[in-house]
Amino acid sequence: MTLEEIYYIGQTVAVIAILGSLGAIWVQLRKDHRLAKASSQKELLLYNADKFSVLVDNPSALESLQTCLLDYNNASSRQKTEFLRYLHKNIMIAETAVYLAQDKLVASVSHQKFLAWPAVLLSTVGGRQFWEQEGQIIYGQDVVTALDTYMREQSSDLKALYSAIAFLKPDEASAVEEASA
Repeated sequence: MTLEEIYYIGQTVAVIAILGSLGAIWVQLRKDHRLAKASSQKELLLYNADKFSVLVDNPSALESLQTCLLDYNNASSRQKTEFLRYLHKNIMIAETAVYLAQDKLVASVSHQKFLAWPAVLLSTVGGRQFWEQEGQIIYGQDVVTALDTYMREQSSDLKALYSAIAFLKPDEASAVEEASA
């Protein structure tokens, strides 16, 4: 065996080793992506878990939410503050879901589910008043666009969901705007 043949064998072994290393890196990146995706979804679910218990545990916050959903403009400052605190947390969860979906760290179906609750709140008369006067200015363009699109495409489902959640309404009057409005 000549020195040149040994050189070519060495080069072949080196190429095989490099390809093996690249394969191992690719497998590790896929594993890391799956772990990041699972972690992101778990984090969103944890943030989202107490969306109703906050209202049940705090009658004042529930009363403020009910009042502001019916007529945000005529609510007291205290009621608006409690409403905004609750709504802000839910919009921030939706915004996180939007960005995680853009990075493909949450499934599209999961992303849509995290938009549903803030969209229900914003589809009421009072929610619309807030959204048009302040909300679209306060929040990032990505979540504003995602919520507006979701509300437009799912308006009948949002009305049905709001109607099904009786504790949100202080009386039988519906606070959901008609689709024509």
